[in-house]
Amino acid sequence: MIPESIKYSVEDKKYKDDSVFQIINSNYLTLDDNHRKSNNEHLKLIVEEVFIPLMKEDELFNLLYKRIMWGGSYYKGTKYGVPNEFDLDFVLKLPIDYRNIQIRTNHDNYGYVKLEVDRTEPMSSNWQKHKKILDKWITSDDYLDRDRFNRWMQSVFEGAFRRLGGGTLKFDYTVRHSGRAYVMRYTKSGPAFTVIATTPEGSQIDIDMVPCFEFNNADLGNGYKRLNGYQKTWMVVSKPLPDYNEDGTILWRLCFYQHEKDLLKGDVKPVIRMMKKFRDTKDWRSIASYYIETIFYHELENRRNDLDNYLKASKTWLFMTALKKLREACRVRRLAYFWHPNHNLFERISNDELTIYAHTLEKIITRIDRQILENRYILAKEVLTRNEYLEIAPDMGFNPEPAVEEQAEPAPSKCIIL
Repeated sequence: MIPESIKYSVEDKKYKDDSVFQIINSNYLTLDDNHRKSNNEHLKLIVEEVFIPLMKEDELFNLLYKRIMWGGSYYKGTKYGVPNEFDLDFVLKLPIDYRNIQIRTNHDNYGYVKLEVDRTEPMSSNWQKHKKILDKWITSDDYLDRDRFNRWMQSVFEGAFRRLGGGTLKFDYTVRHSGRAYVMRYTKSGPAFTVIATTPEGSQIDIDMVPCFEFNNADLGNGYKRLNGYQKTWMVVSKPLPDYNEDGTILWRLCFYQHEKDLLKGDVKPVIRMMKKFRDTKDWRSIASYYIETIFYHELENRRNDLDNYLKASKTWLFMTALKKLREACRVRRLAYFWHPNHNLFERISNDELTIYAHTLEKIITRIDRQILENRYILAKEVLTRNEYLEIAPDMGFNPEPAVEEQAEPAPSKCIIL
């Protein structure tokens, strides 16, 4: 029930019934526990028992490697559907005193930083041991070059596959473990190396592997949100800007995954999954999952003085509030990056596309507002596909009216996912 201590309007109280939300959640938004457990076992075997040992046969990688950080929406608890795509970061540490690395944010490529290495200080013995490779990563201006690092990382990754293939690179590889066979192959897109594995049961799982460097929670300055209140580390990931930039090869993308995972309280996770389902039903591909999560980062921070009561509100009310926030962001053509207000996450989506999204959201919100008291199933009609809506009708105990047909949306633009 929506707590009275939050001054909601009388209109908002129409959203206190969560019965339809919970039916949608249990049927379409909740990951199967058995599938989750099975995939976790496969991931541990493929990554930790097969690939990491093979990669650590490279002496420098073995020196730099610290741990794996499993990331993405699956581990944030905001993914719905079949859990068959996974993200992981290889957390690496350079053999250098990190006090000799300056994090440069004095530029307008928000979400990216430059790493300046002070080479006037003596380098460690481990650096000297691998000087031939490591020195190549540093530019003449003393910045860590992402492209040069990525080329080395690719050689390590391909070397692991070559060892897996008995000294040759092949299209696919069969790995046997405890009498069970896995068939694997890999692709490369940008800095990410994707392992595509077919499990003994015949299901396919895709694992995106990206290298990163980890830093403490020191503040970044230059308008970035202060981090010293968050007892988490942050990282730089070897992912490029989406467009050409003269500093492109020395810009590293910031990643605040651990902070963001900590920010997302359990109560809002089903609502985020519902928002993603709504987005997918409408085929709004330009609205990245990270953009949806960003709406909640802002909302959770804005509500921090009354957060407990906010999180006790009905899931339906939280969903409608998020829809209205998305409508407003599309209307003004701006969604601020949570970690820096000057970065507009919508900057690469066309104005025409955002206008259509805003108008469509206005119609949907109005329709739900007007009908939900008399027809609580309107929520399912708007969130689900036509076939899903018809399929779920018996669970909700009613004979459905025809699902609402929306006009086709524009072709999605290519947008940066931060």
